[in-house]
Amino acid sequence: MHGILEELEALCDSVVLVTTSRLAADDVPRSKRIQTICRPNIGYDFYSYRVGISAVLQQGGCDRMLLLNSSYLVTDNHRYRDTMATMLQRLDDVDIVGVTQSRQWQWHLQSYLIALRGESVSSSWFQSWLSTISPRNTKIETILSGELGLSAAIMASGASVDVVFQPTRWDNWRAMALWGRKSLTLKSLAKLGRPSFWRSLTQFNPTHFQAQALARKTGLVKTELVRNNPHKLSLAWLRRLCPPTEYEAINRFVTRSQAHYQSKSGPLTALTTKASPLPWQRVIHTAPLGRPGVRVAVVVHIFYPELAGEIYDYIKNIVEPFDLIITTPHEGAVSQLIDIFAPLASSVAVALSENRGRDVGPFLAVHRSGILEHYDAVLKLHSKKSTYSDSGQQWQQSLFRQLCGNSQTVRRSLALLRDGTTGMVGPHDYYLTHPHYWGANRATVRALMQSLTPTTLKEEDVPLGFFAGTMFWFAPKAIAALHDIPDSLLTFAPENGKQDGTLAHALERLFGILPELGGYTITSLALAGRSLNEVATLDHSVPVLKKPSELVQ
Repeated sequence: MHGILEELEALCDSVVLVTTSRLAADDVPRSKRIQTICRPNIGYDFYSYRVGISAVLQQGGCDRMLLLNSSYLVTDNHRYRDTMATMLQRLDDVDIVGVTQSRQWQWHLQSYLIALRGESVSSSWFQSWLSTISPRNTKIETILSGELGLSAAIMASGASVDVVFQPTRWDNWRAMALWGRKSLTLKSLAKLGRPSFWRSLTQFNPTHFQAQALARKTGLVKTELVRNNPHKLSLAWLRRLCPPTEYEAINRFVTRSQAHYQSKSGPLTALTTKASPLPWQRVIHTAPLGRPGVRVAVVVHIFYPELAGEIYDYIKNIVEPFDLIITTPHEGAVSQLIDIFAPLASSVAVALSENRGRDVGPFLAVHRSGILEHYDAVLKLHSKKSTYSDSGQQWQQSLFRQLCGNSQTVRRSLALLRDGTTGMVGPHDYYLTHPHYWGANRATVRALMQSLTPTTLKEEDVPLGFFAGTMFWFAPKAIAALHDIPDSLLTFAPENGKQDGTLAHALERLFGILPELGGYTITSLALAGRSLNEVATLDHSVPVLKKPSELVQ
């Protein structure tokens, strides 16, 4: 990347580098002409484009702009330098210049390297498109709204366009034949006589299927082609075409990065994540967690972003400073969630989580990271929707009210957790102890408990007492034993909608056992610190679960 920055400095008056990497001090460009902006790792390259363009416009704009990302490698420095100079020069005659164009899905300029006139960047049509750029939940959504959305806006505006790479007729026929051979299936053979089949042959990605001609013309090659080569194309030409220095640099990069990426459907590639029993997480902070004076945290799993406003209305009843840790599988909701909660919490951290283990898997990943250890009290919530029951909303409202329905409820809960003996405070009526509520989870709970003690446990040795719904206040030290459970017992399966018998359901029950196992009390505000296990609770039930037969009237 340093080489590309040097080329840009030679061509441009200023450079805005937007990165999602944590740059070491030695890696930050020292040139006064390069502005470096570090941003959270969400939104792919188009969100970086938006951040960088906004920075340029705040500084008064520019006459011409190059937009480029790190998705390509340089095969020949001289040709690459000429390509960028040519693009800027052609802006004398047109509004926008791209390197390549594609007909995949629909016609579009490929966005890895584009040049635009300053008037185009500040135009209403471009700014209207730019305002739509936000983090999306999938890479394909990002492509559709970003790359294809930009080209649709270009066509609608009537802006003039030029493309540097103009393949010959032979290049096109060869690419069509190769694409046809790679994509041909028994199903598509039946369509040989239809015009749609022959049109589909033009819908290849030129950066893959015309890569040799593209590199010869422009001095660049797409990274995913040489790193993952999703279509298994011959790349023997690369050594012949590249000068030795550039070829060795490409080889070093591929060797270093290949293991970290995997091919997805079609030509898409994605960063691989290290295999882990717990859901992987990517954390975005508004400020450091655990600043002086902040002794309370809220961990809330938001699977339903539409419930964020309701959760806000409840947790605003926490009248002392608190940190908010949000887990969610929805990258597209991250900005919205930060905007909603940033004015309320001392710090907001959004842990973008793999969708495994419902609210429990992401919570466990947060807990075992150790970031909760210095808090006096933590409130665990989630955006609950019991879609299998008409009473789900009623239950959710009751849970929220009993935990943080007003500031007095919060104060009393915090006071209990700070008395040194209380480990967990939850909704009194939803503390379940009837054996009926073991469901299909008893054996798994026993296995989890067995991992924490050398004494052989029978199923009848494992007590049942838990807050249904997995929402409660707790002191982190009271459930510290969660750190000691072996990873091998904490493998969460992909979410499949099961209503019982999953690891998440077993851990829901284990949470209620751990405090008293460690010498702490589990209580409710109704008991004011007295143990729930000292009072009659067999008749407790919840609206969304089937009651034991003897409790049905």
